Amino acid sequence: MSKTIILKSVLGPYYRSGEEYIFTCPFCDHHKKKLSVNLKKDKFKCWVCDTRGNSLLYLFKRYGTVQQLTEWK
Repeated sequence: MSKTIILKSVLGPYYRSGEEYIFTCPFCDHHKKKLSVNLKKDKFKCWVCDTRGNSLLYLFKRYGTVQQLTEWK
């Protein structure tokens, strides 16, 4: 299963902007998609609430299921 499909199952619909995937932020739930996810750099950042991380694994631990976390690894 591709990483984008797993991300979509955790964070919902997205659009792509260059190397970034843009989602609705689960931390601040802003009405526009403002959470940038970069798969190559394994980083994420919300441009509204400034939540950021150096590992996408954190998103799966916090918002995903055990099965999604296992598939990601």
